[in-house]
Amino acid sequence: MSSEGALILYYQACVAGMKAVLAASGRDVGGGDDGHVVLIGEVGGLLGPVFDELLARIGEDRRERNAVSYAAVVPSALAVETVRQDARELLDAASRFVRAND
Repeated sequence: MSSEGALILYYQACVAGMKAVLAASGRDVGGGDDGHVVLIGEVGGLLGPVFDELLARIGEDRRERNAVSYAAVVPSALAVETVRQDARELLDAASRFVRAND
């Protein structure tokens, strides 16, 4: 897989995890302008301040994903690895949240 594809895939895993957190709370965020920014903020309110740093990084990951998707920027190996680690951490948190709210 290309580095571009990997970064986009890992970021989309973060989005899926955040949407699962919202769904477990009976909430949703629609698409549109700044939809992912709103999604990150809503999930932060649900997961609590212990995840503020992670969600700030996912905000940075979003900007990197936008650069790759819309400006044809080739991400560095470090950027891809960062998003991969953030996806893993977010999916772990989302899984715990969903189980606790099931």
